[in-house]
Amino acid sequence: MSRGLGDVYKRQGEHIVVLTPMRAICIYHHGAYEELPKVREKLLSYAKEHNLTPLGMCRHTYLEGPPQHKDKKLFITQVALPIEE
Repeated sequence: MSRGLGDVYKRQGEHIVVLTPMRAICIYHHGAYEELPKVREKLLSYAKEHNLTPLGMCRHTYLEGPPQHKDKKLFITQVALPIEE
């Protein structure tokens, strides 16, 4: 009998995480996950140009990916950079 995370999710239903509300700037990236470092750099550059102070790490929300598409160009990821209020 496996005790992996898949088993936990099967027993407990959907896995839901509630994130703390935050002020952030974000980009909806259409493309491969391998391109996400460049997206993060764009957000950091934008923050610097507009005198915004980043807080912590970027959050990635994978909206569409391998379960829906085989073509990486069709993946959609929201990348959010938390910033100071």
